[in-house]
Amino acid sequence: MIQYGILEEKSDYRIHVCPLDKKIYIFKTSIVRDMVKDAIQTKKYRFVPARCEGELSGWGYIIPPTDILGIRFAEIKPTELTTKTTKTTRATSEDGDRAVALTIEAIKNDELPYITCITEPIVVTEKKKQIDGVDIIVTDVFEGILDLQVKWDGPGGICGTGNLYIQTHEVNLKNAH
Repeated sequence: MIQYGILEEKSDYRIHVCPLDKKIYIFKTSIVRDMVKDAIQTKKYRFVPARCEGELSGWGYIIPPTDILGIRFAEIKPTELTTKTTKTTRATSEDGDRAVALTIEAIKNDELPYITCITEPIVVTEKKKQIDGVDIIVTDVFEGILDLQVKWDGPGGICGTGNLYIQTHEVNLKNAH
């Protein structure tokens, strides 16, 4: 188990795609990073394991979206990308790719709060940038260049579990970091 999650990532905004809730949540990474640092000391939020196909894959905090200052969301519209989104046996990379695709779609349709793109969103393929927690780069009309981290949070959201899963540790099964 290694420390790898919100405390290490270098994104400006974090996006959680929650298909069960039919929402894409967006918030400033720095706000939730500070919440997690506080939770480590105060135990305000539960620290829970994550599993992928029954195997331990990480640890993190479950935080209600309503506790996150400035959080916004966009509705996930029914498309080909949202069919069979509640299946839990897909590979994590497939879920991640789907989350990025849904986020790109919302950005291009000008539906994602905080992001008003003046150029096409760029999907990050550079390994170092991905390890740093950047999945998409956009040029925003107000804030300039922004780095976005995108997470597939299948059961998460207000109408799902009632929480977002904020990972802080990961099992490094494939020596990815």
